[in-house]
Amino acid sequence: MSEIPQLRHRRPPPNPAPPQPLLPTRLESLLPIENVSWDEAFEYCQAIGGRLPTENEWEYAARGGIADARYGDLDAVAWHRTNSAGTTHPVGLKQANSWGLFDMLGNVWEWTDSDYYDDAKVARGGSWTDLARFARASARYSFVPSYRLHSIGFRCVWELR
Repeated sequence: MSEIPQLRHRRPPPNPAPPQPLLPTRLESLLPIENVSWDEAFEYCQAIGGRLPTENEWEYAARGGIADARYGDLDAVAWHRTNSAGTTHPVGLKQANSWGLFDMLGNVWEWTDSDYYDDAKVARGGSWTDLARFARASARYSFVPSYRLHSIGFRCVWELR
C-alpha cells in the first residue's frame, strides 16, 4: 500500500505544481497525487469506499510495529530535500515498512482526518521538499483544509469487516 498514485485517481484535482522534469506518461501516472486539498482528499476516499486515516492510525501504520522514528536507513525509505533532486517520485520505489506500506515517510505530506487547532488539519510524514529530520513517523504539520501544495498528498484506509 502506498500513497494514491495519479493513475488511480479518476478525476485528478487541479495540479498547478511548479514545472516538473518531463517523465514518460506511465511514470508520471505513478507519481503521488499532490496539490490536493483536504476536502478533495476526503471526498475521494469516501467516493471509493474508504476514508482518511486519523493521525494516530497514520503513525501506527507508519511505524509498522517498531518504536523507532524510521523503519530503515533514511535514504532507503524516504525522499527528502537532500535525495529528491527537487521533485516528487513514483510511489513504491523506496523500501516498505515491515507491514508492506510504502512511502510512509517523505515524498509528500499526507492528509489525515485529525484536527490540529481551529480549522487546521494534520498532515504527516514529511515530503521531498523538507529537511531529512522531517522524514520520520512522528513528523506532523498543520494546514487549513482548503490549502493545496505540491508536496501534500494522501492515502485512504478501509475498515476490515
